[in-house]
Amino acid sequence: MIANPWTPYGLGDDPFFQEPLAPTEDPARPVSLFVGRVAELQLLGGQIVGSRSSRAVVQGPAGVGKTSFVNRLKAAVAAHGVLTHAEPVRVQPGMSPRQFCGEVLRVLLQIRATVGAAVAGTAPEAVGKGEAGQGGRRPRARGAVRAVGDAVGSLVAGIAGDVGADLGGDDEAAFWRRIGRIVEGEDSVAAGIGVAGLSAQRERVRIPGEVGDLSLFAEVERALALLAGGEDRRARGAGARPAPRRVLVHVNNLENLSVEDARAAAVLMQSVRDVFLAPHGHWLFVGAGDVERNVFRAAAQVSGIVPVAVTLEPLAPEEVAELLARRYAHLQRGRRLVPPISPEVAAGLYARYHGDLRNFLRLLSRAVQQQAVHAPGVPLDEAGVVRMMAPVYWREAVAALGAGDAEHLAAAYRGQSVGAELRVADVAGRAGVTQAAASRLVQRLAASGALAHARTAGKSVYYRLGAGDLSVALGLVPR
Repeated sequence: MIANPWTPYGLGDDPFFQEPLAPTEDPARPVSLFVGRVAELQLLGGQIVGSRSSRAVVQGPAGVGKTSFVNRLKAAVAAHGVLTHAEPVRVQPGMSPRQFCGEVLRVLLQIRATVGAAVAGTAPEAVGKGEAGQGGRRPRARGAVRAVGDAVGSLVAGIAGDVGADLGGDDEAAFWRRIGRIVEGEDSVAAGIGVAGLSAQRERVRIPGEVGDLSLFAEVERALALLAGGEDRRARGAGARPAPRRVLVHVNNLENLSVEDARAAAVLMQSVRDVFLAPHGHWLFVGAGDVERNVFRAAAQVSGIVPVAVTLEPLAPEEVAELLARRYAHLQRGRRLVPPISPEVAAGLYARYHGDLRNFLRLLSRAVQQQAVHAPGVPLDEAGVVRMMAPVYWREAVAALGAGDAEHLAAAYRGQSVGAELRVADVAGRAGVTQAAASRLVQRLAASGALAHARTAGKSVYYRLGAGDLSVALGLVPR
């Protein structure tokens, strides 16, 4: 019999979801569940709302919560009238400057579509109904509406023509229609008449986009200017002209780049540098912990225009406890709530993951769902989670590392506690291999991410487990 495993705990859904929080008040994953990062939000938000244009980098290790942070920032600045979009511009390997600008224009079209729909009175919901600060009231966003990924077709087919006069006139509408053709292509209907007029044919023909044949710098600059200067018809009718709006562009995929890809990304950023200086544009680049150094500080021309880089550190244990408490309260159904894993117990498990929030939450979700098969509604403590998931994670470790290396790693950590550090000599002694073999083993495990450098003391190099999942696989207990 299939049943919702969360119902016995008084929950309607999985509180350990790993998807990012939405940039809107999505009922499933609202930004009101966001915890921490207050100083970072204030720094970047102040730069966006306090300048004509800006550029900043958000970096951090995988799983630390960068996307949720950016979505929380989008909601906060939208409350100050900043226009933004849901899906980021994604940098792809081998991307040319024209292709990059084409992807930027694609999201600007999305923003334009929702602004046009708002003026037409069909999309009043604003991005960023979330509170401007932790625990504060929820101001309504002014002039910023949620960007939806599939709105371009509506824009090209209808909104640009019907609402174009309300947002700048026929010239502007024609510009947006042209941009739609450039980045999306368009459908055209070809008609024909058969012999003696006895038959007629209609065939829909797809005209491809034109990104590869054009330089799009000027188009991006004009699109930003038009979005910043669009007027609400009622305000214009009353004779009032609103202040220029700001447009936030989120650029992603600068994550885990190879050396070659990082060099290519640095060259790309240098090639499109002038686009980033366009008035009213605010650019947020998101990537791994070394993206600032490898991509944005590689050339002086780019480094000089990207003054701010925020590195997201792991959440503190008390913040993780608060995060789960908020999720439990949000998903509670009925009067009785039994936390499947108490926030305090979860905070202890989180210490194994060195800030990898995503895989930490994945562990909790899998453990409770396994528990629901045998004892639904019964909470788990730390020992219970490890006992439940150790066999599952051990099989995954063997598949990833190979049986031999996994067995040697287990021997090296036998009898150790969470957070234990090892030298090559320790591995050699405990695994029963030569110093040379232990050195090669440690190199392989470090290359795979199973081990990570912890510290160096004199001539001794110490390593720790590189993944929290391995501490579970090896059944390590807290200190």
